[in-house]
Amino acid sequence: MEDDTELVVWNPCTRQIRNIKPINVNDMHKNYAFGYKNYAFGYGKTTSFELRIYEFNSNSRRTVNVMGHRWFLYSRGHFERPPYNESTIKSVYHVREYDVQKLMQLEEPLDIFLSHDWPVGITDYGDSEALMRQKPYFRQEIEERTLGSKPAALLLEKLKPRYWFSAHLHCKFAAAVQHGNDASVTKFLALDKCVPGKKFLQIIEIESDPGPFEILYDEEWLAITRKFNSIFPLTKRYLNFSAAGMDIQESREWVRKKLEERHFKPFEFARTVPSQRIFDPIPEIPQNPQTLSLLELLGLPYLLDSSPVTGERTDIPASLAPSDLPTYDSEEIPIDDIDEIEEMEKAKEDET
Repeated sequence: MEDDTELVVWNPCTRQIRNIKPINVNDMHKNYAFGYKNYAFGYGKTTSFELRIYEFNSNSRRTVNVMGHRWFLYSRGHFERPPYNESTIKSVYHVREYDVQKLMQLEEPLDIFLSHDWPVGITDYGDSEALMRQKPYFRQEIEERTLGSKPAALLLEKLKPRYWFSAHLHCKFAAAVQHGNDASVTKFLALDKCVPGKKFLQIIEIESDPGPFEILYDEEWLAITRKFNSIFPLTKRYLNFSAAGMDIQESREWVRKKLEERHFKPFEFARTVPSQRIFDPIPEIPQNPQTLSLLELLGLPYLLDSSPVTGERTDIPASLAPSDLPTYDSEEIPIDDIDEIEEMEKAKEDET
């Protein structure tokens, strides 16, 4: 081809070739897949939240929205176990619906919320034009409302923290979110990479009561953790939250009584594994003493050990993945980062 602004698709069955012009030149750097449905051949372009399908028979496009960053991981359980392989070490840190559901139960005021991804739509509350001048390849996702995390946006709307700090997109961006008519405001801030010449540091003073201060367990979060333990997902199967009661009052009273009786405070933190050199054998993973102390307090079993998990416990209401949704083996999960996008954009600039 004379340029790289079109896709060339070859159907191996009919031996036909079709040229397709992407909606946006940035689409050339996305992930593509090909497939059939009722003998109709087409291709799809995937983004964090969307699958765009181009059907060859009708020469038409349609968009299917999906929920959450790495949506095929979002609705699954915490199936990864140490020692991790090259795939699970990249999937283990992705947020799951279970984690979001727990956070959605919080009712007490929050001062600070930290997240890796930006909440989707946060650019509406700051200088988005300046952001797009700095990162022009953000424009399409901002306009299509796919830049960021939908679960994070749900949590921002529900929890209304005073401050929200995010990372991931390697640029500084500030915003102020006004929540409805209750006069509460969330101040959002993301910073750049920690390299010379980048805006990676900002000092913020947050008002607080006079000290002295000490680290204590949070009664509300302990109650939520104890309540949700019965549906803690440990496999790749999709979890059904409808069978879980979300009233945590009884659990909170139990936690309060336990804290008063035994005067529990956070365990004294200690190193759990020795430092490792690159060619050293992987040490046996011990049970974390901080985790053991917390579970002792809540009267819960230790589940995150290295033994293989072959199925959910009988008291976990789980359901199999719907047949119309794709399933992914952990070895097949593609993981990328904003660094890859920036490298591609820099390469394009160097070419011009």
